[in-house]
Amino acid sequence: MKLLLENWQSFLKETENSYQMTIEIISEKDTQLYGSIYNKIRALPGITIVKATHGSTTNANGNKVTHLEIKFIINPNRGISYIDTVKHTIKRMQDDQGDHILSVKVTDSPQRTDI
Repeated sequence: MKLLLENWQSFLKETENSYQMTIEIISEKDTQLYGSIYNKIRALPGITIVKATHGSTTNANGNKVTHLEIKFIINPNRGISYIDTVKHTIKRMQDDQGDHILSVKVTDSPQRTDI
């Protein structure tokens, strides 16, 4: 039993890794990020936690600028393609009133974390 437990713990560590990155989202000024958009981001495969690093600000064009910390679990072999897919998917999102995300940029490169 002890050998089985040791092998199982080893297997869990080898399959997938947990990462964390910070992204900057620019959205239309009336976009409701907290409920609608955050929940849609959390629903993406592999994403475990989404939280704002600090309050939203407004840029010179009047659009909302928000920084989010995203934690996710992926197979290391899918790294770059996974991040591109997440960015592209978030950029296509809109809230319940139809307000859009205008751009998504990774501001802090993904770092491996311990779960």
